[in-house]
Amino acid sequence: MNPKRLKREVKREMQKIKDTSKPSTHAQDYMREELVQKKLERKSFTKKMKDTRKKEQFDLKQAKRKEKHRGH
Repeated sequence: MNPKRLKREVKREMQKIKDTSKPSTHAQDYMREELVQKKLERKSFTKKMKDTRKKEQFDLKQAKRKEKHRGH
């Protein structure tokens, strides 16, 4: 196995062990869940914005094409 990959995997495993061995309080769990929730909301919002922008660009391009083929 590639030594760099092996090092990364070992680091990941050590991080998992470190994270799971720490006792977390209810407040920490709540904050973590809140962060995850906000991340998902932000992700969906940006996806929506990106889709609307893409649709607007497409509509604008279609209008320009239509105008070009319209004639005098």
